[in-house]
Amino acid sequence: CILSLTVANIITFPTILPSLFLVLVIGYFAKSLNKEIIYKCFFYLVVCALSFILFYALFKRQSSGFAGTDINSPLKLLNDNIRQNSLITQRNIVLASILGILIIYIPFFIIVFKDIRSYDLRNYKSNTPKLFVVIGILVSILIWCALYTELNSRQIHQNLSIPLLNIAFSVFILNLLNRKFFSKSMNVSIWNFYLLLIMVLIFQNLFRTIHYAFNKKNDTHSIDYLSKIRKELIPNTLIASLKGAESSNGIDNKYDYGYTLGDYLFLMDESVSPVNVGDLNLLIDSTSILNMYRSKKVISVGIFYRYSQLAENSKLAKDEIMLKFLKKYNIKQMIISKNASIPDTVSYYVKSIITDRISGEKFAILNL
Repeated sequence: CILSLTVANIITFPTILPSLFLVLVIGYFAKSLNKEIIYKCFFYLVVCALSFILFYALFKRQSSGFAGTDINSPLKLLNDNIRQNSLITQRNIVLASILGILIIYIPFFIIVFKDIRSYDLRNYKSNTPKLFVVIGILVSILIWCALYTELNSRQIHQNLSIPLLNIAFSVFILNLLNRKFFSKSMNVSIWNFYLLLIMVLIFQNLFRTIHYAFNKKNDTHSIDYLSKIRKELIPNTLIASLKGAESSNGIDNKYDYGYTLGDYLFLMDESVSPVNVGDLNLLIDSTSILNMYRSKKVISVGIFYRYSQLAENSKLAKDEIMLKFLKKYNIKQMIISKNASIPDTVSYYVKSIITDRISGEKFAILNL
């Protein structure tokens, strides 16, 4: 069941496998788990690991589906991070992560330590799930430290640790309530306090969902604009995405592959894909060595940027490269953000433009 999470979300793979491995090793040497169970689990771990290795070996390619990721080259990924290694930053990540968890979940930790005497800590078998939660959190933090130069490496920790803690504390409190429900000595105020903590866990995730929905509400497009775009879409084609300076602020927005315009296109036609054509206009963030490294990396993996670096384009101007790129890949449509401008060499081929009255975004139809 735990291993299935690695299939649902690949970001959990580098944490779950070593965590399960450590739990099984401890169980083997502590002689607290049945050897047959341990051998079966080891077999599942090996099969899972080999399956992922085989998958990425077979589908290792530089296409729009893999641009911007180094998951196809784990050795290169590790080598890049070793060269950018900073013990001070890694120490801060460990301390801040552990301190953050302790502060956020302090009411729950108090209850756990208060009730810890009711558990037989020597019974490894019954405490295996708790051990997995602890090891999983520590492993996720260590892997984040090892790969901290990668822009989204914090997800390795956050995407697993927070759900694990929420589930663990929910199960613990429900189990505690179940044991004390019929106890006459249980005070009503304590009962209410436990219920309050459960509600906190529930509303924590609910609040994040509402907050996300509220932010998206301020970044929507008019129905009329989307309806017109739907009618103009050409199946199995690429659509150019041109962002203005305001859309490229921050290192996250510079990650061109993951942050193209037109995130609504997938809901209209799965065969249509947006591709950025403004890579050459993005600025390098030189505010720190780490930001400079990240900035250069996320710009260099852009599909259009890689195309522009070909020898055949070395003597062409930026606008000429863009036009050549559009013609080569038969791109007849372009999404332009509010403050972006279409280069003169490309605007000559604009047949018509659809403008969104809410976001100011434009959808241009090209006659190439």
